[in-house]
Amino acid sequence: MRSGGVLGGGVALILVLGVACASRSDVSGLSGSDPSCRTASPPCPPVAAPSTLGSEINDSAGFKLEPPDSRQPLIDASEAMDLAWKEGVEATSQQAILALVPRGGSFKTDTLVWLVRYEGYCAVPIGPPRGGHNPTCYMQPYFTLINAETGEFIASWTRPP
Repeated sequence: MRSGGVLGGGVALILVLGVACASRSDVSGLSGSDPSCRTASPPCPPVAAPSTLGSEINDSAGFKLEPPDSRQPLIDASEAMDLAWKEGVEATSQQAILALVPRGGSFKTDTLVWLVRYEGYCAVPIGPPRGGHNPTCYMQPYFTLINAETGEFIASWTRPP
């Protein structure tokens, strides 16, 4: 069953590291004693309340996401959003959604994750103009997966316009 509520429809595209997922080297205020992206410059976008994935999603980026099991995350939603934001996305809002990536593929065990969903991401078009106009960006959702047990970055992706 595919849910359009969290990831939405369309084809997902894993972005190339160094282009859309480059770490923020220009962020100040994110060193050891102050890990919050809210106090960094520039600050991260406004935060929606964390939630839990309600139904299974087979994302076209290659991830199967399921509702989480009974384990509690070692990394909280706020920490996950701080870590995801350092990957370099600019957006108008963000929300952390607790989910489970089941064992399979590159995942040796069931892995508890935070799916950080950004709204208002400005994807810069690549290629020739479409339909006689050349927009400066396409506003769309952007997603980052953070391991909820270790805090490790897993992947970031968005859909093509």
